Amino acid sequence: MDFGPRPDEVTFWPTALELTQNGSTINGSCFQQVTSQTPYFVEWKISGASVNSNVGQMQFAEITAMNVAQSAPCDSKYSFTYYPDEERLLGMREFECGMKLTMDLYRMRLKSRDIYCKGETATLQVTGKDIRWYADPQKSKWLHTGNTYETKVTQTDTFYVTQIFHAVETPPVPVIIKVSEPSITNLQVTHTSCDQDNGIISVTATGDGPMTDSLDNGMFQSVSVFPGLYAKTYQLTVKSGAGCPVSREVTVEKRTRPTFLMVVATNSCTSESGGILAQAQGGYGPLTYALDNQPFRESGVFSDLQSGEYMLRAKDSLGCEISMAVKVADKNDAVVLQEVEIEHARCGAEFGGFTVIATGTGELQYSLDGENYVTSPNFSYVTPGAYEVFVKDPGGCMASKKIVIGKAPAPEFLNIIEYNASCKGNDGAISIHAIGNGPLLFSIDAINFVPDTVFNGLSPLVQTVYMVDTAGCHVARSLYIREICLENVYIPTAFSPDFDGKNEVMELKFATGKLRIRHFRLFNRWGTVVASRSDQTVESGYALWDGFYKGDRAQPGAYPYELTVEFDDGRTRVIRDTILLLR
Repeated sequence: MDFGPRPDEVTFWPTALELTQNGSTINGSCFQQVTSQTPYFVEWKISGASVNSNVGQMQFAEITAMNVAQSAPCDSKYSFTYYPDEERLLGMREFECGMKLTMDLYRMRLKSRDIYCKGETATLQVTGKDIRWYADPQKSKWLHTGNTYETKVTQTDTFYVTQIFHAVETPPVPVIIKVSEPSITNLQVTHTSCDQDNGIISVTATGDGPMTDSLDNGMFQSVSVFPGLYAKTYQLTVKSGAGCPVSREVTVEKRTRPTFLMVVATNSCTSESGGILAQAQGGYGPLTYALDNQPFRESGVFSDLQSGEYMLRAKDSLGCEISMAVKVADKNDAVVLQEVEIEHARCGAEFGGFTVIATGTGELQYSLDGENYVTSPNFSYVTPGAYEVFVKDPGGCMASKKIVIGKAPAPEFLNIIEYNASCKGNDGAISIHAIGNGPLLFSIDAINFVPDTVFNGLSPLVQTVYMVDTAGCHVARSLYIREICLENVYIPTAFSPDFDGKNEVMELKFATGKLRIRHFRLFNRWGTVVASRSDQTVESGYALWDGFYKGDRAQPGAYPYELTVEFDDGRTRVIRDTILLLR
């Protein structure tokens, strides 16, 4: 927009400038309305234009088109400054005919990015002055006013923006916003094999490049192949150059190496020549078999073999191979049952057991009835009785031995008599009566066992008596040695109620928390009852008598008494004594 002074006003002439730059040289054209009336215009060809550090000048010399009402405009020269942040040209235009105009132009240009993820809220920002946004080039659907416009994009779309200078709106400029929606077009998975972490995921994707890939939220990489994977389900994420992701779960399966399900070596115990029968399982695809370095074949049966050791091999379709040494025995090889270690049903147990020790060729099997065989030589939970134990090798050679599993009852305490300890004494004792497979041994510390059935010098506490018989069966019983402290009831032999605060009453003291006075009577020398109590629960420190009789101070002298007390456990004690009253 050019504007300059006239006699009575400042006049504005709309201007459109088109420039191309090559180094410091600028070429282009300028279109300008001569007046505010739309039909009148002039178009110049720009020459002699140059720019240096955002400051330049251009010559408006050659008129390429013109439609003016009166006289033709004269040539002009324009000095300007370029402000890149605003995309603005501001400067002074001087005409040869003496007129000077100020030129202020803004270029509308998208400053924000033009690619967004599908469904993303785009914040679109353009340069220019007094910007208006439209949905169509006819400007029939207005969207927004201002340099910044926020909208949710779901597909590639075109917006049209204009700018307004002094009530003149420029032609609409298209702003194309693209939607980046990457797509995974192909996935190839190589599963693990031979129990190794050798899985591979290869991905092919399309979208706005460059495309990058990630597994399980790891770092994104430009290479679309992930080797050395272990078996699991992975989260594969592909991201476009605009940062738009697409994810998919990819499972790498585990393919284990095969294992031998059954291997049997026959020998001369059952046939004239030996052989091997093998069956494998697992792996991937059909399994094949071979002996030593011979070719692989579908069958795992190998017959007419000489005695000796062979390397049996099995392989799946992926080449995963397993092997084991198998011995084909000769006539002199036989099963030998060397020993049967018996565990009798001791200590009153319901079951016993045994372990078979044998030698032979191949994997031996064991049986308690000659019909049902197992591979373990250890037999548990066997009911006591007589049995015949069998052992055989894969070729059918067999040996047996008869055994007996006995039963021994546990020792038993018949009676334990406790002798309580005296108060604060270590003179408790126990006497034991028991039966069992003798001789029986006893202990009260589980360390030192003796044949004695009486233990003296025991402290008052919970004791445990341990007993063991000749079969090693242990039995224990806990018992309680009590402390007898009935004498721990204290009554003074004299007291003096003279109000000096010392020894004022006949006081009853004891160690327990409370006790019950069942009967208490105190007599004078003539047998008269001076004080009494009955059926009363008291605490230690209770005053049995205060030295008064019928409200008067009793005479000094000796007063006999009888006291019956009951303890918390129901035991009673009768105390008969004499107390001396002093004045």
